[in-house]
Amino acid sequence: MFQPGNGGFCQGTNSFRVRGCSTWTSNRVADKPEKCMNENLKEKIKRGLQSYLPRLWKTYCVLRTPGAIKKTRWIQERLEKARFRRCIKEGKPYFGPIMAARQGAPVRHAYMRALVKQECARIGDRPYRILEIGSWAGGSAITWAGAIQSFNMGRGCVVCVDPWERYLGNLVCRAEVYRAMHEALKSGDIFNLFLHNIRFSGFHSLVKVMRGQSGDILPLLKPETMDLVFVDGAHDYASVAADLKNASSLVCEGGILCGDDLELQLSVINAHHAKDNAAIDYVRDPNTGGWFHPGVTLAVAESFGEVSAWEGFWAVRKTGRSWVKVVAEKLDREDIRVPPHLG
Repeated sequence: MFQPGNGGFCQGTNSFRVRGCSTWTSNRVADKPEKCMNENLKEKIKRGLQSYLPRLWKTYCVLRTPGAIKKTRWIQERLEKARFRRCIKEGKPYFGPIMAARQGAPVRHAYMRALVKQECARIGDRPYRILEIGSWAGGSAITWAGAIQSFNMGRGCVVCVDPWERYLGNLVCRAEVYRAMHEALKSGDIFNLFLHNIRFSGFHSLVKVMRGQSGDILPLLKPETMDLVFVDGAHDYASVAADLKNASSLVCEGGILCGDDLELQLSVINAHHAKDNAAIDYVRDPNTGGWFHPGVTLAVAESFGEVSAWEGFWAVRKTGRSWVKVVAEKLDREDIRVPPHLG
């Protein structure tokens, strides 16, 4: 048997003694108690938070001062301008805050794309023709053209009707976005950006431009020649109502008439308030507290009643002399994807 003083295993035990050490150590060494480790970790976290949170709060207070907010906004604007210049120089489409190039919620374009997919499967082997009233920087035109390319092998076209002229007048909100749009129209820069975006989108061969007022151009087009007409021009009641009337005759049998910016339908809003603000672009509804375009809501309800709608994008189908809701089995929220140029 090994002698304890010499170090080694002790017969009849699982113990081992280290030479020169007066204590015995089992080969079943107990780990450091987990409870102690947890307590030490909690203490370290507590001390860290006690020292860090005051500094974090101080930094937050500094950043919330008017000067800091102004400086941050200035930096963001400089970065966005640099991104815009880079897109122009490198030949890439631009859809950002400059000139309000990105209009509306990008998710609506996913529904637009999904609708074209469903309709192209329905019509069979022939070109799919889309008329767009109001194009701005070309975001929706590229969405439509991309859908035709993806789901109809590029057979079809997108006709864009827009004057690209000042129309915002004195009855719109005085928000920064309207000032940006006004200046972009005044300078003509937004039309140049539209041409740039279409050219470098890869779908320029599918897009046809008819520059002018919709009230002048639509009556000149041949009736029932369009599979889908998208109304997204001026949003005051008079303009929307006129566009819907002129567009209705252009949709072929079984075709789609649709539009943007129907955030709330007439059944849920304060109708009297909407009528009082029919010439205003964007207001808050006193019933729901939500912001919406009263001209769009009133004109759509007057023309079609309740319509199919997905997060602001709406649609109806032409059936004889009437219009019905669009059955949209394939417009499932889980299946939609925002187009790359707006993602």
